[in-house]
Amino acid sequence: MRNVIGAGLLVVLSSSCNKEVSPGHNLCAGDDTIYSITSSDLQSCKYKTNSYWVYIDSISNTIDSVSIESFNQGFTVDFCGNSYESHSFRTISSYSTFAADYILVGGGLFKGYDGTAGSGTNIYTDFHTASSWSNHQVVKYDSLFIFDRYYENVLRVEVDNDFTENNNKSIYFSNSEFGFLRHDIYSDNMLISQKVIMRKIIVR
Repeated sequence: MRNVIGAGLLVVLSSSCNKEVSPGHNLCAGDDTIYSITSSDLQSCKYKTNSYWVYIDSISNTIDSVSIESFNQGFTVDFCGNSYESHSFRTISSYSTFAADYILVGGGLFKGYDGTAGSGTNIYTDFHTASSWSNHQVVKYDSLFIFDRYYENVLRVEVDNDFTENNNKSIYFSNSEFGFLRHDIYSDNMLISQKVIMRKIIVR
């Protein structure tokens, strides 16, 4: 089953729609609501085309360049008619030609977005308010050395069964300033990939 967290969408729904109700009660009763991305940290995650990241995989010793080929800004709507400000983008790998879809909403950045509200694996959220959530372990680093330099405000998010990586365990290291800094993948507790950032260009 997918790691469908949908913190930006489902946290709000859980407070408004996941109530004990009697038969025939309308879960979506009330005015439609618009939810904006208010976090300045998350606003910095609105990466656009011409952004790219160059990684070295320390396990396979391969180089990969990942770039954003398209992006879209607007609103997504849930089944209750609530609207969520969103920024979605697609990345493509020069090494494997693998494409990945992302969406940014008020609850964070989600990988594996398939166009439906609440889909995807939450790999980053506001650094200052981040804490662990279902199937995810979160660690905050004020500063972390990666490849050849220190990066500030890095979030380490561990996903036990990452559907975007064949249900292997993933560990994502990210910050809002530079995005995806390191990605470790484990299969049967063995490290099979560790992509570490070497260079990047970020366009917002």
